[in-house]
Amino acid sequence: MHELIQRPLTVDTLDSIWSLDRRESIDGFYRWHDGALELTATECGVAGWPPGEAAHSTPRLKQSLADGGWAMGWFSGKQLAAAVVVAPYPLCGVLNLRQLQFLHVGRDWRGRGVGTCNVDPGAATTALVGR
Repeated sequence: MHELIQRPLTVDTLDSIWSLDRRESIDGFYRWHDGALELTATECGVAGWPPGEAAHSTPRLKQSLADGGWAMGWFSGKQLAAAVVVAPYPLCGVLNLRQLQFLHVGRDWRGRGVGTCNVDPGAATTALVGR
């Protein structure tokens, strides 16, 4: 696999997030029970994005970017490997608190730290709050 190259996503390139490989196997669910999270073992698979997800979510994500949000993609060659979108709107009146609207790592890149170490929170905060 190629080294990942980080590039901003724009309103015009945001549709590429739906090319991420969404397939996964799920071996358990957590549920809230008697005041604590409880793991329930299960086996099921996710074959891809739910029907209608792109049509439902794309306008909201694009509006966030048009309003000053922040989006970044990590590419392996021309293929998108991971993406993140952060909304520009303060949450609960806290000026430096924002909603993470989208974070997904493609199947071939999971378990390699892509979703944990490649987002520079300082850069996102500066981009959103420093306007």
